[in-house]
Amino acid sequence: MLADKFVEEDGKLALVLPATVLRVKSAFGIRKLLTEKYQMEHIITAWERAAFSEGAQFREILLIARKTKAPDNSKCCITSLKKLPTSIEEARESSEKIKMATHSMSVGDIYFDDNMTLRMITKKELKENLGNLYILISSTDLRIPAVLEQVTRKILNKTMRFGDYLERVKGQILRFDYKPEFHGTFVVREFRAIKKLDQWVVKEFTDEGVIVENRFTRETIKIPFKALALGLRRPSRTDKMKLTDISDYIVISNFENSKKLVNDPQILEKWKNYINLRLSYLLISRRFDISARGTNLLAFCSTKPMTGVDMWNVRGILFDDDAILTLWFNGIFNLTSLLVHRTETRGAWMKIHEYMLKDSLMLDPSKLSIEERNLLLEVFNKIKDVSFPCVLEQLRGRFWARVEIDRAILKVLGFNEQETNQILDYLYPALTKEIEQLKTLMQG
Repeated sequence: MLADKFVEEDGKLALVLPATVLRVKSAFGIRKLLTEKYQMEHIITAWERAAFSEGAQFREILLIARKTKAPDNSKCCITSLKKLPTSIEEARESSEKIKMATHSMSVGDIYFDDNMTLRMITKKELKENLGNLYILISSTDLRIPAVLEQVTRKILNKTMRFGDYLERVKGQILRFDYKPEFHGTFVVREFRAIKKLDQWVVKEFTDEGVIVENRFTRETIKIPFKALALGLRRPSRTDKMKLTDISDYIVISNFENSKKLVNDPQILEKWKNYINLRLSYLLISRRFDISARGTNLLAFCSTKPMTGVDMWNVRGILFDDDAILTLWFNGIFNLTSLLVHRTETRGAWMKIHEYMLKDSLMLDPSKLSIEERNLLLEVFNKIKDVSFPCVLEQLRGRFWARVEIDRAILKVLGFNEQETNQILDYLYPALTKEIEQLKTLMQG
């Protein structure tokens, strides 16, 4: 914004920027400034490593813009570098190739070779995507956003904004921050105990409560159920959609040995109120590494109210809608949309902001026939306790439970068997390749 003060009319900006400037809501004003007062000539990204700057881990772009009120049909070149130049000579060669292609390419043209892919769009397209310009560089395969757009147009009569659904049911989404003063209140399942903070793990159950063990001292204590709430310390390593029987526990009330977990048990009353406001039947991951071996699912539900750390706790969901929405948010359409519209923090690490979740499409339960609702609920009941591999392996190996979810959702959305096969046969390997590329990007 300060650079705009110095650039004269017909002068140029050439900036290295975090890629999130193309996506996040807080940078909307900057995107608006650039489309109104400038002609964005080049947006350049790299797929060999995340950043152009030395020592930076977050995704970056190169942006070149001319200060002029250009017409809507003026051109902008979107360039994805498959390989970064290793010398001044290679850098000059690449820049010359980009400049030459820009002059010779028409709007809609795509050029690619072993080193780069170029796509020519208009200022009008930039303005139409002002809410999310990241879509222009979100995938190496340029067909993925096009397929998503094509599918989206067909399903508008069966879907709605998640935010509109929340307004309809008077629901809300709440984030849960695990603040330091309350550290120690979580009692986790052993398979989720991956940090030193996870001291106490569930060992066994009695009629009155839970027997827990300190991982480091091997001391055991008993916590009565009345002093506990159900929770999820982290979604990582959680491979089942239904959480009721595999949940963690949160100490929310004082009990005989509470000082062994919490230095000051008097804070538990305040903690209890915080937890109770977030107890939900549907949990959606807020921040995750989509390529990680521990990322198995993106949404979970429970038959008993619970809350999840650094997750979106969705309150007010109508009966049975939680099961249907759990399928939806784990389904192929949402996964594709998430990758295309993501806020990328670093490679495969991504974050779902509240406004992103509310703007996302979901299956409209009110538009489902009895037969369609029963089909989805039958699928959910069949796979709710199935152990899912990581998302990457689900796609790569066409995991049977994922295929069942995706086929059921596509059928309800109005796709016939041939169309469903075409969509899944393309998206499974395409998304596999994208996620693998994002994983490589973090290592580069």
